[in-house]
Amino acid sequence: MHLRLSLFIFFSVLLAPACRTVADELYHSDLSAYHDSSGAIVRDDDGGGWQSRRSEILAELQRVMGALPPSRSEVALDLQVDESRTVEDPDFRRDWISLASGDGDRIPALLYIPKGASASDRRPGIVALHPTSPLGKLVVAGEGPLPNRNYAEELARRGYVVIAPDYPSFGDYSGYSFATDSYVSGTMKGIVNHRRCVDYLLTRDDVVPDRIGAIGHSLGGHNAMFLGVFDERVQAVVSSCGWNAFGDYYEGDITGWSGERYMPRLKTDYGLDLHRVPFDFHEIVGALAPRWFLSVSPLRDRNFEVTGVMRVIPEARKVYQWQNVPDRLVVRYPNAEHDFPQESRREAYAFLDRALEFGEANAEAISPERFTGPWDMNEFMRPPKIRWGKSSGNVREVYYEGPDYEGHPTEVFAYYATPADASNRPHPAMVLVRPVEARHLKNGHDFGPSRVTWRWRWTLPGKGRTENAIHWPGRHRPMRRNFERSISME
Repeated sequence: MHLRLSLFIFFSVLLAPACRTVADELYHSDLSAYHDSSGAIVRDDDGGGWQSRRSEILAELQRVMGALPPSRSEVALDLQVDESRTVEDPDFRRDWISLASGDGDRIPALLYIPKGASASDRRPGIVALHPTSPLGKLVVAGEGPLPNRNYAEELARRGYVVIAPDYPSFGDYSGYSFATDSYVSGTMKGIVNHRRCVDYLLTRDDVVPDRIGAIGHSLGGHNAMFLGVFDERVQAVVSSCGWNAFGDYYEGDITGWSGERYMPRLKTDYGLDLHRVPFDFHEIVGALAPRWFLSVSPLRDRNFEVTGVMRVIPEARKVYQWQNVPDRLVVRYPNAEHDFPQESRREAYAFLDRALEFGEANAEAISPERFTGPWDMNEFMRPPKIRWGKSSGNVREVYYEGPDYEGHPTEVFAYYATPADASNRPHPAMVLVRPVEARHLKNGHDFGPSRVTWRWRWTLPGKGRTENAIHWPGRHRPMRRNFERSISME
């Protein structure tokens, strides 16, 4: 089915960023839409326009990241190995190597070759990308200050051939100058380098050429996604703490994405204005389909707030459904901060085993979405039972069921208002959360400059209403609920 909307925009590739509109911003989160030859937005709920849309996405990414150079797979890699730094482990050999990037510099990397890998016993290949750290590739070797980052070493022990490069400006690449290179963004330089790592893996006779994966945490997490989008030789991507929708990244402040290591044009050309930025992560995740993608997105990650993942996944899942591979998009929500916990890594390795048809676990089914936090998030997403209270004009009281407290049912109280001209047509929706210290005014609330302390209002049948407060900047839920009085928790 095709539905033509009454929304028109200018040709996005031809016109300056300032011409973008709010309609464009909404367009990024609707993957069933694409532009026809007249510039109109057309929706195809069956995915018939997806290939056109994917081509648009690649073009829009390059408006910010810079143009993707032609493949350099035919350019000599000029492998160099520093044998004085080789490590022999019972499970693998680790070589300290460098490769010619094809644009004048060399890519420093660690290469893990599992014991037993050979032309007669070929293994999948993995590009393991490190998080932000001056140590660079040594972090994924388990030599950094934080635990849970040694996924290159662990995958090598599992039997994968692994290459772990330094990202420019880290590790042995610490002297790299973004100011003097030929790239628009550090992100595109990273993509080019990581594609060269894939080139190298495909030259090895102990690697299965159609079983290449990428994995990373934080900086490495989104770099693994970018590599997957621009290199379809990569069949599986794992991203830990690597992304969320731009609007949820520090409440829409994408300054952190605009540094020289990343995408400076977000600031210089688009003014950090989300209305003008020509892509979002809905499109990046969708563009990975039909290949395998696992996102490990902790519930307490303050860098990439998890609701910005939750709002993207249902839209991206449409693309996987259109291509009849819904099981290839997998999400895990561990109860953790900005981390790659052991259990999540185990699931990630089982995911790669299945995606790349390797090891004993490759036939196991993997559930598409699972929460591993203290709450049953799927239950929270179920629409609650409600009952209506008093009404005044277009404002009504509403009570909806909450979680049990000490064996007692609870209700949450709220006001529900509809536009005065309400009709059968749909309206935008908004959830308003009232600060504790807000002063009640005749025509509304004063949300003044006082500290931001938010209130939950509960009703326990037979005991009346009560209010509990949480201090929002810490993003903590109340430690306990008190049904006899209000308490403020700083």
